[in-house]
Amino acid sequence: MLSKKSRAVFLTAVASGTMLNPLNSSMISLALHSIQHEFHLSFTTVSWLISSFYLASAVAQPVTGKLGDLIGRKRLFLFGLILVAVSAIGAPFAPTFMTLLVMRLFQSVGSSAIYPSGVGLIRNHIHERQASALAVLSIFASAMTALGPTVGGFLIVWGGWPAIFIVNLPFIILSFLLGLYMFPKDQKKGAGIKTIIRQLDILGIVLFAGGIIFLL
Repeated sequence: MLSKKSRAVFLTAVASGTMLNPLNSSMISLALHSIQHEFHLSFTTVSWLISSFYLASAVAQPVTGKLGDLIGRKRLFLFGLILVAVSAIGAPFAPTFMTLLVMRLFQSVGSSAIYPSGVGLIRNHIHERQASALAVLSIFASAMTALGPTVGGFLIVWGGWPAIFIVNLPFIILSFLLGLYMFPKDQKKGAGIKTIIRQLDILGIVLFAGGIIFLL
C-alpha cells in the first residue's frame, strides 16, 4: 500500500511520461512550415511527420501493451522513455528529412510504449482510489493535447522547430528518475525470446498494421 506522498510521486512519474505522446502529437503542426522550408520539401512530404506518428502510435500501443505483460511494465516504461530521449537529442541534429522522420518514429513508438505500461503500473500497484489515479492520466493527456499547439508556438519562436523535441528532455529525466526509484521491480517472467515472439502473434501484428495503414 502506497502512502499519500508515495502515491503522489508514483503518479507524477507515470503522468510525466504518459503526457509525452499527446504533447508531441499536437506540437508538431506549428513546426511543419519551418521544417518544410529548411529541408526544401513539399507539404505532402513534410506532412508525413504527422501521418507516420499516428500510424506508428496506432500499431505500437496495443503491441507494447502485450509486450509489457510479457517482459515487465517497468522495464518497458523506462525503455520507452529512452526511445523518446533518443529522438529528443537526435532530431535537432538530423542532417536529412529521412533522419528526422526516423527520429519522429522513435518518438512515436517510445511514447506509445509508455502509456499502456503506465496504466498497467497503476492497475497493479495503486489499489486505493484507482479510478482517480487513472483519471489523473486522462487529465494530463487531455491538457497536453489542448496546450500542445500553444506550447509549440512559444517554443518555435524561442528556439525554432528543434525546440519542440528538446522540450521533452526535462519530462523524460523527471519520469525516468522517479520511475526508476518508485516503480517496483518487475517479476521475472522466465519466458525466452522464442516464447515471447510466439505469444506476440507476429502474423496478427503484421495484418493489423497493414489494415491500419490502408485504412488511414
